Amino acid sequence: MTTFTRVDNDVIRKVVGAACMAPSVHNTQPWRWVVDDQTLYLLADPARHLSHADEFGRQMLLSCGAALDHLVIALSECAIRARVTEFPVSDDENVLAAIEFIEADDPALRHPELAAAIAQRHSDRRPFAMPSTSVVRRVAAAVESISGVQAVVLPSYARDELLEASDITASARRYDAVYKNELHWWTGHDTPRDGVPPSALPKFGPFEHALSRDFSTGELEMGTAADEAAWMVLSTLGDERADWLRAGAAMSRGLLAATAAGAATCPISHVTELPQSRKMVADMAEKAGGRADQYPQILLRIGARAARPTAPTARRDVDEVLRVIDRRP
Repeated sequence: MTTFTRVDNDVIRKVVGAACMAPSVHNTQPWRWVVDDQTLYLLADPARHLSHADEFGRQMLLSCGAALDHLVIALSECAIRARVTEFPVSDDENVLAAIEFIEADDPALRHPELAAAIAQRHSDRRPFAMPSTSVVRRVAAAVESISGVQAVVLPSYARDELLEASDITASARRYDAVYKNELHWWTGHDTPRDGVPPSALPKFGPFEHALSRDFSTGELEMGTAADEAAWMVLSTLGDERADWLRAGAAMSRGLLAATAAGAATCPISHVTELPQSRKMVADMAEKAGGRADQYPQILLRIGARAARPTAPTARRDVDEVLRVIDRRP
């Protein structure tokens, strides 16, 4: 019989803080946490849902899945194993997972390198030098350690097709005022707790980094070097909420593995937002050895880390996202 343990408030705050370092679409941080006496709950925050660009909430759940995986890794460093129940029975449709705690002081269950990478990881939208083959393999193995998620590395000649998929997305969004307003709300501002500041967004010019969204307000100098990044497609056989949550966990695991290996990364989602461009990505992944009838959920761009890293984006305070109820003193 499994015996669950109670985790004190200081540890809860610590691991939730680590979870909130996870990447999220436009740094919306679309999650909330509620803890009672023995269970921590992860909830989606519909107030932070990009209802136009992400109509069905797929990217919101990818973001929450990444936060959940960050939490599991942080707990393991506290000698606690998490038992995660995805989509537990609840009257609240925003409840995504229930996490119970088991004492497990077993070094084999710990992930010290990944845990250390949580505070170091951030998205870098600049061109990358080519990563080593061993790093790419390490990232792929980390992604596929999450059940139901496949990692496919695209060949270098697929870059032109990726550019085409990006152009299709940009063309479809060009006169979409609602999309542009939503994008402007979350990006291009120096806010102390969420969103993406201008310093982290590309400054377009003669050496445009073409596979980024057109944020229009960036200040990040892109340099003159060609982008030699590896492109990894994370796909699932299904396309339901559980698939999105697990794909987010796999994204977390891959990004942290890359960071631990000294690589730079950036998740890419805009080419999976519209059916036509998403189908193109699925076809590219299949040609590169992926499964047929797969659903691409997110792409990871992986490369050599620059000598001068970009700054991480801000996060909300733990007190803003965590609610503590009915806990014994």
